[in-house]
Amino acid sequence: MNILPSIALVSAFTAPAQPETFEYTIVKGDSCAKIARQVYGDPKHHVVIHEYNRWLGPRLPHHLEPGKKLVLPKKLPAAMPDAEVTAARRTVQARSPKTSDWSSAIPGLDLYSGWRVNTHDQASAEITFRDQSRIELRENTLVIIYGGSRDKVRRKTSEATLDRGSLRSRLGAYTGKDDAAVKITTPSAVAEFEGGAALVTVDEGGTSRVANHGTGNAAVRSAGRKGRKVKVKSKMGSKVNKGKPPTKPKPLPPSPAWVEGGAKMFVAAGDRGATITGEWGPVAEAVSYRVEVSRQPDGSEVWTSQVVPSSTTRFEAQQAPAGDYYVSVAAIDSDKFESPPSTAHKLNVTPVQLLTPGAAPLPEAEAETTGPPRVLRGTRLDTPRGLRCRIGEGEAVAEPVLDKVGEHVVSCVTADQQMAPGFTVMVVDVEVAASAQAHSAVRTQTSTAKFSLNADVPLPRRLWVEAPEGFLVGSPAPSDSAGLWEVKVHADSGAPDDATLRVMADAGGEAVELGQVPLTVNDAESTPDAPAPKKKKKGRELHMVELGVFGGTIFPSRNHDLFQEATVLPFTHEPLNVVAPEFGLRIGYYPIRWVGAELENSVMPTRTRNSDNAAFMYSLRGHAIVQGPWRVTPTLHVGGGTIGISGPAPRDGSSSGLGRDLDAALHFGGGLKFYINHWALLRLDVRDVVSTHLTGGAAHSPEVLLGFSVVFGRHSAKKEGGKAKKAKKAKKAKKAKKAKKAKKAKKAKAGGSASASGG
Repeated sequence: MNILPSIALVSAFTAPAQPETFEYTIVKGDSCAKIARQVYGDPKHHVVIHEYNRWLGPRLPHHLEPGKKLVLPKKLPAAMPDAEVTAARRTVQARSPKTSDWSSAIPGLDLYSGWRVNTHDQASAEITFRDQSRIELRENTLVIIYGGSRDKVRRKTSEATLDRGSLRSRLGAYTGKDDAAVKITTPSAVAEFEGGAALVTVDEGGTSRVANHGTGNAAVRSAGRKGRKVKVKSKMGSKVNKGKPPTKPKPLPPSPAWVEGGAKMFVAAGDRGATITGEWGPVAEAVSYRVEVSRQPDGSEVWTSQVVPSSTTRFEAQQAPAGDYYVSVAAIDSDKFESPPSTAHKLNVTPVQLLTPGAAPLPEAEAETTGPPRVLRGTRLDTPRGLRCRIGEGEAVAEPVLDKVGEHVVSCVTADQQMAPGFTVMVVDVEVAASAQAHSAVRTQTSTAKFSLNADVPLPRRLWVEAPEGFLVGSPAPSDSAGLWEVKVHADSGAPDDATLRVMADAGGEAVELGQVPLTVNDAESTPDAPAPKKKKKGRELHMVELGVFGGTIFPSRNHDLFQEATVLPFTHEPLNVVAPEFGLRIGYYPIRWVGAELENSVMPTRTRNSDNAAFMYSLRGHAIVQGPWRVTPTLHVGGGTIGISGPAPRDGSSSGLGRDLDAALHFGGGLKFYINHWALLRLDVRDVVSTHLTGGAAHSPEVLLGFSVVFGRHSAKKEGGKAKKAKKAKKAKKAKKAKKAKKAKKAKAGGSASASGG
């Protein structure tokens, strides 16, 4: 059972109102503080700008680009969120004081008075307050948000109560100013910090430890009594037992130093992640070490954290995705005081793509619970620029090929001759075997060679067959027989008696032989008066009609012009959700196989991004379409129509409603059709919908649609084949009837001759 630390933050704020907003266009030289002074009369109100324009990001200062627009409230809101979840790793939950149900606390979640944030095992979170100061929560921590208060010198101080566990604050590092302050009350102590970084821990017996990790001011006194404050200087720590005064500050253990010469770049097999490692020098006072791997140089966005015994001076983290990592280590002494973290040790994970023969899909990483990734022989390594990789003890080259079956270690070398540890890969072979029908061919004729491909990994998607001189071969394709491929082979009159077909695939632009199919060639048997085969006439495909349904997604433009104007109610523009579902019907008419026209009607239910109001988009449009005559065929289309929206009216004095509006729109794009059979098809369309921009010009809203259609009037090879078979049968019957009639006449003639001779 986990014992959860508890933190309570005191606030003077209440739930926010929804004030009316307007758009402010950024001009050269603007800053958040300057705009706050101009609009609200005080630069400190820049927090309002940050709250209403989250796209600016959490990092300060913001760089404002002239011409862009900010959304600002016309009047200062009565209240703002007290804090925001800015990072969450693994299981982090939150709930409001009005409910007992917990939900996921994702980055960007606003926190108001009384909200709770709870981190579970091996989880961590960051909470940013309105003044941009932050606290970091380690695993099994419960935080209750209340906000901040002001002391006698009008300085804002964040207050917290820590019952058990650990809380780390890094004030000046985030706010950009050293006068940020925080007061932390524990069962045994009251600690105050001004700027800098600090760590406060409370063990199960209620003993508090205060460690000043930065250069700011720190002081601690006993809780529940007016004892004197003890100043804790930089890199010093003080302990407070319940009912006792703080101990004399003692030096914290020194920060560990990283061992030079270790690898700083690691290579991953595609998107499977890499194993990153590092080593530090031992600290004499340490009984254990805390290692944190973060995605940001300042130590934020912790990716993983672990505590190891003093006998271990090396860390290892597996399955690290591509990107940069910053690793810090802190020493923990026998009195449980933790040193300031070491300097950030920067590591990088670079992916090396595996180009398999014939674009064979790689096994899913999740399916490979044990052992290295398995790939086909002939797989090529697509190394990034500036890297050379080797297989085993081989030479480091730009694009090595895995051409030997078995397990191999891949490692790389950077341009400055630094080693980049890599990964292990298992190379497997493809078994190519000829079927019985593929053992022989006939000179001057075309026959079908069949062969099988077997491997315990996904097979190539694209391959071809090479033959020696005297043969012509077609493109291989899956056979009707399960597990077999087939290829058309034409043997010339001079073809050799024995030949070998080579099954080939492409791996990163280089041909790779997967296997061989032996072939024997025989002479054709002479057949007198063999009639030449007649070519079948292909049926014409005219006046086809397609009826279909489709679904997909649309990405509405942030600068759309879909809102009601000139009305009694105060409608106004508001961005829609980034992605909206789309459903619709279509009908198409194709006078010839290549060209047609279509009409579509679709609906797109969505919501507004800021006020979370429901909005209902819809469209009616038509377009011309061009396509090919093949079973899998590309398409191009262009057309136009209307796009509209129906939203709720503003409520409670809010101006966030969109109302009703209808605009003209053009669209263009391409796609792919796959005919399942002669009357049914699957269809993929990717297009851009161009409508009116909020400020004039064009607003772009991409769409991705997947549909199913039924075709009427398409020529069927099956039907044509049936007609040909019927005609052939009729011709054979006619010929047999003619032969029977001739035989009867001959018999009758012979009988007449015999009668005359007897007379």
